[in-house]
Amino acid sequence: MEIVTISKMKSLLALMFCLFTFGLFAQDHKMNYYFNLVTVSNIKNYENGARVKSIHFRNVNDSTYVLLLSLEANFKTATLFDYKNKLLIKFDANFNYSTVEDLNKLNNAILYNNFFYGRKTKFKKFVEDVEYERDSVTNVTIVHLTQYKNSKRKKIINEHYYFFEKNNKLNFSQKNSLKNYLSSKYKINIKEDENIGKIIHLKGAKNASETEFVAIDTADFNFTFKINDAFPYHIPKTTHTVK
Repeated sequence: MEIVTISKMKSLLALMFCLFTFGLFAQDHKMNYYFNLVTVSNIKNYENGARVKSIHFRNVNDSTYVLLLSLEANFKTATLFDYKNKLLIKFDANFNYSTVEDLNKLNNAILYNNFFYGRKTKFKKFVEDVEYERDSVTNVTIVHLTQYKNSKRKKIINEHYYFFEKNNKLNFSQKNSLKNYLSSKYKINIKEDENIGKIIHLKGAKNASETEFVAIDTADFNFTFKINDAFPYHIPKTTHTVK
């Protein structure tokens, strides 16, 4: 009985040592993501009454990860989605955003491994109807996009209104911008000095949400941080994207 007890104690001590070592490694392990575009918008969700200031950080040359900072009156969250490596990292965000350097204020990084983002329903035979008009009073170009499940056009999948206006704070001319995407795919004549100002999403012929863009700015920022904990416990062997 004594031998068995000593053996169990040794196993327990070894396990405790490993957990302690892993914990130190997690806190010292650094990860890095590069961002070169920051989009600031105000979102109104008419279904739940939420009003959110959303700051979206991304790399226009790498769409495999994004960081979303959501600021509500009494609730602030920051989440980094790494789609390529199936990781989700959550941070504490107890501050008001001003510049991209404020990301250094994020703390308590918790990494969630093997995080799947849920299955999205795919409609292989969906069709789209697009129409647009230029409001002569407001000088805004309005694009109406409706996606249907199939050519029978009985089931609407998505319905969006895109508003393009003259605003130099919203200028984003890269090839993968929403403006260039719509212009190229649907042959829509959006003026060169017009930029996305607002998006309205409809659900069942009713406004479900409204996104008003405040600013779209370029950046040059490497976001480096330490992992505090991971679930389940596993730290990536290497850091992520470094400029």
